[in-house]
Amino acid sequence: MTDADMPRRIEAVLPGLENRHGIRILFAIESGSRAWGFPSPDSDYDVRFVYARPVADYLRLVPLRDVVERPVDPVLDINGWDIAKALKLLARGNPTLLEWVASPIVYHCDGITRANLLRLSDHTNWRRAAGYHYHQLAERQAARHFDGKATVKLKTYFYVLRPLLNLRFLRRNPGSALPMHLAGLVAGCALPGAAAEALEDLRRLKATTVELGSGPRWPLLDAFIQAELAEPMPMIADNHSPDMAARLDAEFHRAIGFTPQAGS
Repeated sequence: MTDADMPRRIEAVLPGLENRHGIRILFAIESGSRAWGFPSPDSDYDVRFVYARPVADYLRLVPLRDVVERPVDPVLDINGWDIAKALKLLARGNPTLLEWVASPIVYHCDGITRANLLRLSDHTNWRRAAGYHYHQLAERQAARHFDGKATVKLKTYFYVLRPLLNLRFLRRNPGSALPMHLAGLVAGCALPGAAAEALEDLRRLKATTVELGSGPRWPLLDAFIQAELAEPMPMIADNHSPDMAARLDAEFHRAIGFTPQAGS
């Protein structure tokens, strides 16, 4: 199956998941390297979705699982979160959920939920949560893939560079949403010329090479990584709305089709 055929395959799989699990998918997006803007020719598809159940399912004494998963195959990885789980994570500014909301590749959308979650995120401390998350992620990935190694898997540069670019973007654009796609990140980061050229060279290599293998370290990217790791986390003001719980409840009720009785 070619890349051109995959969106149709994904769109065909989603109704089967809805029927099998008794759910209604609110939106489904691409969450991996294809959405991040640095896929390889052999990259798999990482499809993530948010779904709602019938109202009665939320009234069970024994709650149902809030995750739906499909067995992974070599090309297609699909799983999703219940809207209740998604909204609880949104309240804490969960960066993974916000990446789903911002994905440039959308396979299914009800036309409402993604926009509402994005709007609600402006009333959370997502920037503070993102700063901590991406700082920790960059440090872990650098230690795992680079420390003490003269030869590295070249694709792992992106595992370190992407969170560092997110942090750099947050420092320089404190009032803006984080772009998920690499091109948008780079445009908002004002990278040094040499680092920008090296990053683009590596992106092009990854885009044209199946199973991008190992190779010597790239000194220009190493120097940029070390400089960015030395930067402090972004200083971000508190932006949490005091009525956030009511906002989240309203969106939850809308998504599952529940209308509270007057006075309740």
